[in-house]
Order: sequence, then C-alpha cells, then structure tokens
Amino acid sequence: MPRTKVTWSQRTFGLVLTIALATTATADTLGDAIAADYDATLEDLFIHFHQNPELSITIGVEAMTVAALELLKIPDSDTDR
Repeated sequence: MPRTKVTWSQRTFGLVLTIALATTATADTLGDAIAADYDATLEDLFIHFHQNPELSITIGVEAMTVAALELLKIPDSDTDR
C-alpha cells in the first residue's frame, strides 16, 4: 500500500492533538506540566529576552526558529525506518 505525503499542517495538528490528549483535564496536572516545561525549556529564554530588551524585534523570529527545531525532533515515519 503506497504511503501518502503528510503536510506540515497535518503534522502540526497531530502534534497539537497529541499534546492535548497527553495532558489530562485536571488543573493540577496541567499546571504541573506547564511548570515542568517552563523549568526545562522556557525559563532560560524568558530571562534572556528580559535581560536584552533590544532583542524584542527578533523574538518572533527566534520563537519560530525554536519551534522549527522542536518540530525537526519529531521522527518522520517516511525517513526514519
């Protein structure tokens, strides 16, 4: 059976759906997940941007870069065999 090509929007939707399903609806668990994510990845960026306010113009570009790098970590079923 031939594989169909998956678009970025489909992958993004799949990622969002996976994250939504992985987190439970309880506020404590969601709050803990957000706190853990902040501590693991976002705290350093937050401090960096607030210590360097002249970078406010490039925040959007850097955010897209970070998001793209995170998306690249997702295994591609077509190439990761």
